[in-house]
Amino acid sequence: MRSRQRLQAPKAPCRWRRWGRLGSFTGRAQAVSLSGRGQWVNILVALGISNARSQISNRAMSNLAGLSRGAMSYYPIFLELAGRRCVVIGGGAVAERKVEGLLRAGAAVTVISPRQTALLKTWAGEKRINVIAREYQPGDLKGYELAFVATEDKEVNAAVSREGKASGVWVNAADDPDHCDFILPSVLHRGELTVAVATGGASPALSRLIREELESYFGADYAVLVEVAAEARKEFKENFSNPAPDRWQKALDENLRSLVRSGKREEAKGYLLAKLGEEHADR
Repeated sequence: MRSRQRLQAPKAPCRWRRWGRLGSFTGRAQAVSLSGRGQWVNILVALGISNARSQISNRAMSNLAGLSRGAMSYYPIFLELAGRRCVVIGGGAVAERKVEGLLRAGAAVTVISPRQTALLKTWAGEKRINVIAREYQPGDLKGYELAFVATEDKEVNAAVSREGKASGVWVNAADDPDHCDFILPSVLHRGELTVAVATGGASPALSRLIREELESYFGADYAVLVEVAAEARKEFKENFSNPAPDRWQKALDENLRSLVRSGKREEAKGYLLAKLGEEHADR
C-alpha cells in the first residue's frame, strides 16, 4: 500500500505504473477537468506532476496522440448555476444523482417524471425541488437553462434534444452522447477542491475507475490544504501584490503538506505566508 507520508507522483493506481516514476507532485490546489481518449499524460500534467512529458518516451507520446485523433473534442468548464433553472426529466436513481449535483451547485431544480425515488420525494417535500408528476411533453424545456434526461428512453432523449436545439437549451442525456450538448465528468470533491475526469463520452465506466483511483491519492488533507492556501492568498493580497505563479509552486512544498497532515493548520498557514513573503524580502 502506498505511504501517505509523502505527496509524490501517484504510485497506487497500477495503470499509471507503466510510465515509471514521473516526478514529484507540484501541489497545485486547483480544480481539474479532463476530456478525451488517450489523455493519460494530460491527466498527469493537469494534476501538476512535473516532468511528465519529458520522462515519457517519444513512442509512447506518439501512441497517446494517435489515440485521441478524430475523437470529439469537449471544452472543459465549471458552470456557476446558483439560482439558475434546470430541469431533470426522469425520476430514478440516475436522475437522483443529477439532482444531487445540481442542488450542490445551488441550482433551482424541477423534476418531470410520473415516478420518483424516495429521496426525490423527500427533497420535494422539503421544497428543495419542484416535481411535475407526469411524462415529458414537448414544450417542457421552456424557461430552463439546462436540461438533463435520465429515462433510458432513446425516443425521449431524441425529442428533448430536438427541443433543446430549437429553443437554445443545452441538453445532457445520460449514456447517450449523440443527444448531448455537454457531458458530465466523474467528479470527486475534497472541500473546495474539485477533480473532474472525462473520457469524451467514450467510457463513463473508465472515468469512474480513474476517479476512484484518484480518491485514494487525494485524501481529506487536501480539503484543508485548499483552505490554508485560500486564506494565505487572501491575507497576502491585502498587504502585497499577488505572488508570481512560480513562487506559489515553490511555497506549496512538502514541508507545508507535512504540517497539514499533522493537523497544524495555523502553523501551516504561517509557513506558507513566510514562504510567499521571501520574494518581497529579497527585493
